[in-house]
Amino acid sequence: VYDLTEFQKIHPGGISRLRMSAGRDVTVLLETTHDHSVLEVLRRYRVGSLRVAEHPIFNQPNEFALTLRRRVKEHFKTTGQDPKYSPDILIRCLVPIFGIGGCYYLLYWNSTVRLSTIKTLITMVVWSWSYFAFTTYWVHDASHASLTHNPRVWDAMGTVYNFVMGFSDIVWFHRHVLGHHPYTNVQGVDPDISVEPFSITRFLPSQKWSPIYSIQHIYAPILYSLLTHFSKLQDILACLRQSTDMIPINPLSRSQLFVFWAGKVFFFTYRCLLPIIFSPSSTARVISTFLFSEIMLSWIAAFVFESNHVVGDVLWVQPPKEGNFTIDWVQMQIETAQDYGHGSWITTFLTGSLNYQVVHHVFPQINQKYYPEIADIVRSTCREFGIKYRVRDSFFQALGDHLLLLKRMGLDKKP
Repeated sequence: VYDLTEFQKIHPGGISRLRMSAGRDVTVLLETTHDHSVLEVLRRYRVGSLRVAEHPIFNQPNEFALTLRRRVKEHFKTTGQDPKYSPDILIRCLVPIFGIGGCYYLLYWNSTVRLSTIKTLITMVVWSWSYFAFTTYWVHDASHASLTHNPRVWDAMGTVYNFVMGFSDIVWFHRHVLGHHPYTNVQGVDPDISVEPFSITRFLPSQKWSPIYSIQHIYAPILYSLLTHFSKLQDILACLRQSTDMIPINPLSRSQLFVFWAGKVFFFTYRCLLPIIFSPSSTARVISTFLFSEIMLSWIAAFVFESNHVVGDVLWVQPPKEGNFTIDWVQMQIETAQDYGHGSWITTFLTGSLNYQVVHHVFPQINQKYYPEIADIVRSTCREFGIKYRVRDSFFQALGDHLLLLKRMGLDKKP
C-alpha cells in the first residue's frame, strides 16, 4: 500500500491516472507497464501491505516473460527509436479528424455538390470508420500513455473524445485499462467479456444453454449494431453507480462531471440538433444518416474487437478460488488474443493496429507504430518457449472464427 499524495506532483504520467487508480489494487497494471526499477522509486512511499486483494494476483514473471521484455527493450536500444513517439503516427491522427469534418460537411452542409445514393452511402461508411479511427488513434493510445511522453496530451485527447464521440474517457479508462487489459478473458472480471450463466450470447460451455442460443450466430451480429448506443447508456449508468461491472470508479470531480455531461450534450447537438435546425438537409435525412452511421460504427468496432478475443481457439481464464493465478500474465495475454493480417498495411491502418492485438496486450505502453516490428520478436520468442501465437491471414478469417464460435456454442448443449 502506497501513499502517493506527494509523488503525484512529480509522477511522469501525470496526476489524472494516479487519481483514477487510487484506492484500488493496481499491482498488475503497475508491474506490466513499468520497468521494475519503478518499485525502488515507490519504496519510500510505502505505508503498509494489502491483506486482501480485489482480484487474484499473478506470480512473478517467468523466464519467458523476462526474456521477451528484455529482447524488446534491447530492440529499441539498438534502433534508437522512441517507443512512445513516431512522427507518422501523429500524421495518422489527423486522418480521422479530416474524415469526420469532411464527411460531416458533405452529408449535411454541402449545397453545391449533389451526392448520389451510392456516394452518400460510401460517405457515411467513411464517416463511421473515421469515428472508429478517432477512437483507436486518439483515446485508445492516449489511455495507454503510448502516444508521446506528455500526460497533458493524453488528458487533452481524452477530453476531446467526450465531445467528438459522446463517450466518457474516464469510463473507458476504467473498463479498458483497469479492467480488460490486466484481466483479459478472465471470467467475471474482464468487463469487456460477458460470460454470465445466462447472457444475451453464449461463448463458453460453462454458460447455461438456452434454445435461443441456437440462432445467436444470426441475431448477435444484428445486435452488435446497437453497440454505440448501449455504450453511451453504460457510460451514464457507470457514472451514477460509480462502477463498471467489477471495476469501481472513484467519485468524479466537478470538472470531470462537467466534461462527462457536456460531452454528451455537445455530441447530440452537433450530430443532430444543429443540422436539423440550420443545415439545408431535411430532418429525415439528418436522423437517418445519424442512425446509419452509428450502426456502421457499431459493426466496425464490434467485429474488430470480437475477432481479437472472442474466437474458438483462445484461452478463457477461470479465476482461482484461492491463491494466485497459476499462469504467467504475459503468457495469458498471448493465449487470450488472436492477431490477423500481419504484413498488410491497409489492415493495420484501418484497424488502428488492432490486428496486432497480441503485441498490444503484452506491450500496451508502446506506440502502435512499432507493433509490426515487435511482432517478429514476440513470435520467435513464443516458438522458442513452445507458446502458441495465434494469427490469421486476414480480418475476414478472424471474423469467421468469431461467427463460427457463436454458431458452435449456440448448437452445443453440453456443459
